[in-house]
Amino acid sequence: MLSVLILMGIVWGAGRWLGWPAGLRWGLVALIWTVVVLLHLTLPATSGLRQATGETAAPWVILAGLALLVAGYPPRAQAAHGAGAGGPDRKRPGRETHVQRGRA
Repeated sequence: MLSVLILMGIVWGAGRWLGWPAGLRWGLVALIWTVVVLLHLTLPATSGLRQATGETAAPWVILAGLALLVAGYPPRAQAAHGAGAGGPDRKRPGRETHVQRGRA
């Protein structure tokens, strides 16, 4: 499994060095992940390639789930915080501060 993760890192680093857009790099990493999972689902358990890449597809699926959670957290957090009612810089109707009333 570590060798495949290293391969994904090499693809990412080389793509960045070559100036490839992030979408292309993510696509290549997703392609490698898909190939590994398909190998686990189609090859017999005694296959050397399957043994070398982690013996089962479960860790790869868990890794993908964690990656999606991490990638999806910032947009969801921004949406949740942006939808909240009233922050320190939002004006509430009918509420004046002492500065707005002329008091210093």
